[in-house]
Amino acid sequence: MQFRLVSFPLAMLAIVAAGGAFAQPASKPMFAKGLTGTIDFGCRQGECNRLNIRKRSLMRAAGDAEIYELETVRARFSERDRAARQKAQRGEGTPGKMHVICSFKAPAVIFKDDDDPEFIRHSLSPGDEDGKAGYNLGSYKIYYATCHGLMNDDLPSRQAQRLGYPAKGKAGQSEYKRLEEALKGE
Repeated sequence: MQFRLVSFPLAMLAIVAAGGAFAQPASKPMFAKGLTGTIDFGCRQGECNRLNIRKRSLMRAAGDAEIYELETVRARFSERDRAARQKAQRGEGTPGKMHVICSFKAPAVIFKDDDDPEFIRHSLSPGDEDGKAGYNLGSYKIYYATCHGLMNDDLPSRQAQRLGYPAKGKAGQSEYKRLEEALKGE
């Protein structure tokens, strides 16, 4: 299944009309069935990035949070390298795992970089426009696809607030030696 860009208001209307997850009050989080497929992060300074989410598994649910493990394949390639681009389009690349915490209070994406032994946690703040920066925009794409079934990294903060995200949150990046520490945010 490939992602399709859909405007947020139309996607919300369709989900609510179908009695989906967003029809529930924001005080009781229920996250939509997430998407699997390809997220294209585009090219920057000649290097292109693409992430294929192969599988999404619920690890655990506690309180207002659902923690998912994603099986992924990441492709990085030169903008000029046609053969590498074709491999990426076929879903070839470096296999890996990511973790996504779907939560209205403490949303986050956790991953490991190729050459970094530590886990990186991007704490997100969808309801706060100041919480979005260049380093974490890709994490927002992954978060919205996983938790809300949306392929949209530019969810306006007011619409996110209507879903139940606070207007001011704590966006940032932290590093941890162990996955369990990163999941807890300690």
